[in-house]
Amino acid sequence: MADTLGKVYIYNLFNEEATLSLNGGPAGTINGWDAKTYQPSSLAVGSAKHKDEAIGLVYRGGDGSNTVVVAWVDGIATGTVVFPTDSDDVRLTDDLVCYIAKNQAFVETIDGFVKPDKNGNQPLTFAEGS
Repeated sequence: MADTLGKVYIYNLFNEEATLSLNGGPAGTINGWDAKTYQPSSLAVGSAKHKDEAIGLVYRGGDGSNTVVVAWVDGIATGTVVFPTDSDDVRLTDDLVCYIAKNQAFVETIDGFVKPDKNGNQPLTFAEGS
């Protein structure tokens, strides 16, 4: 039996609902943070090992590069976010965590490990809506 690929838990660090697109396809909607506790909301997104299967999913093969678009009411953040791959000593069956703010994304394993030369803080370009 084949191993199931890990999930990526993506957190919206802004107070508005966010619509997330990955690799040219819809991944889902993430609520804004809780107004009483400032706790971010999240969405579990599946992983793909092959780029041609990664529309709306997180690509975890090759170099791990993913095209990300996050739309809030007041604007859109776009960029490329690199996720760990097998070559980074992270199994494709491992779950990951990704925090998304208006101008950057931060990726880590569920045990808090980030490979600083590859993942860590990754810039996103934010453009205000009209």
